[in-house]
This record gives sequence, structure tokens and C-alpha cells, in this order.
Amino acid sequence: MLDISKSLSAEGDYNTATTDPKGEWLPTLCHDGSFRKTYETLVAGPQCSFITSGIGFQQTMILKGNTPYLWNDHCRIISQCISNLNIPFGQLPETHELLHKIEVLANKNRYPANSYMRLSVWVDDDGNNPMLTHDPEVHYLLTQQRIERSPFEKLKKREPIFLKLYEEERLPLSPFTKLPIPTPIDVRANRFAIAEKMTAAVLLNHDGTIARSSFGNIFILINDTLITNRPSSGMILDAFSETIEIIARKKKLNVQYTDGISLELMRAAEECMTASTAHGLNLVIGFEEKRYFCKRLDMLIEDICKHLEPNIRF
Repeated sequence: MLDISKSLSAEGDYNTATTDPKGEWLPTLCHDGSFRKTYETLVAGPQCSFITSGIGFQQTMILKGNTPYLWNDHCRIISQCISNLNIPFGQLPETHELLHKIEVLANKNRYPANSYMRLSVWVDDDGNNPMLTHDPEVHYLLTQQRIERSPFEKLKKREPIFLKLYEEERLPLSPFTKLPIPTPIDVRANRFAIAEKMTAAVLLNHDGTIARSSFGNIFILINDTLITNRPSSGMILDAFSETIEIIARKKKLNVQYTDGISLELMRAAEECMTASTAHGLNLVIGFEEKRYFCKRLDMLIEDICKHLEPNIRF
């Protein structure tokens, strides 16, 4: 059983962020509804449990002040993850209660502008299969991280994104590959991209088609058609996806979902971008030897950002 109590301070005022024993500032976190002081070992504990033996998922949200962008979309994904993983609903807070915890935590940490809020949900049942009839223990953790600029503000810098194909292993044929669950393959793909001095790695499906990148879902533009994968073909459930489709159609682009983007299609594309709540919306400059000149996707991203700003929760 994962015991994180050793990583939590048993004493002290949980009303505000605090410092560690060395005097370094640390944010407050929320564990199972209780606000706690942070020690570094806590944040890694439950997240690593997904990779080693646990069942769970993560959902990363962008906050402006204490308000999350695309809250309704996040709620939809959280509900789908809980349903697909057969996690007991009764052990987690209702969405309005969870939103209240997020807002309170953000107020306690007093971040002035933009931040990431990560929800980690995991099942701790002594290694037994949570799909069985017994009731496992379900826990959740909210952690917050300051970001100097939001992913939307970073877009204005036009930082180039380069992708490298990760061919050493492939994603399995599984209904769980669409869920935001960290896997060993994702970890190794990230390490591969860093070793190759690339921004992100491109992961393959079991059949050799492109699933996604380690920076998020992949969208390619060919003529007037924006192409991406279906959730059943490697696309991760992400809060951005529906907004991207809505804005793309407003810009008179066709939106096509495919059963895995082929390597030939990826190399034939005129423009390319990645999208995820954790990494934002990023124009792809290069994939292997291919170079993209993203003009229409550049304008699409700008329109998405304009749409999001006055509609933070929706």
C-alpha cells in the first residue's frame, strides 16, 4: 500500500504556503480534501505509483489566478477516466466540490498570475486488481506549480518545436492508451527526446501509425483539412481537443479524425502542431528531415487563445 503520510507534515498551519526546513518556499497542496504543507517526496510518490503498480490518472489544468481554463472539458475527461478505470465514484468529490478545492488551494498559494494545477487520482489496494468486486481505497492529490508565462503567452515567442520518431517500442492495443495515464513508454520516449536534443518524441501505435507526441496530440494540415487521431488510435483525451475543432470549423477548415496518422501523411503535411493542456499549443517546425512552415495553424492558435481568454471556465 502506498503510504504518503510520511511525506506530510503532521503539524503546522495549513492556511498558507510555507517553507521547507532549509528555508526554501514550498506551495500548499491538497490531499484527499485536506490542505497540507509540501515536502518534495510527496509530489513524486503517488505519481510514481501509476508507473510502478497503481491504477490511476492525472489531469493537468491551466489556471489564471484561481480559475481553471476549460473546466467543463476537464470534468468530462475526469468522469470518463473514472468510468473506464472502474474507480468508485463515491470516494472522490463531486465536480463542484473539486472546483472549490482548486480555488481554495490557489488562494492559499497566492500565485499572482498563471499556474498549473495537477489532479492525481490513484487506487491503493495492496496491489490487488481494482476491477474486482472489493472496494479499493481511492486517493486524490492537487498540486500547483507556478509558470512565468501561460502556454498562450509563450506562443507569441514562437519557440520552435522539433519532433523525433521514437521507434524502440510501440503503444499497446488497449482502450486505456487514450487516458491521461503516465506509462513507462511515455517516460522512455521523453528521455529519448532529451538525449536526441529534440523537443518531443513521436510515439507509434501497435500497427506502426503515429499515435501522438510526448508534447501532446498531433494535428496536421493538408490543403483545407485538419487531421488528427481518434481517441481509439493514440489520441490522449485532452481539454483542448473540442475547442480546437470548434475554432477550426469557424475558420472554414475541415476536421478529420483518422485511425492513426501514417508516416507518409505526416511527411506530406503542409503544417503541423501539437496540443495538450500540460504543454499548450505548439507549432511544429520539423519532424525528422521534414520542415513545416506554419501560417494557417499560427492563425488558428491565435484564434483559439482569443476564444479561451473570455471563456476561462468554459
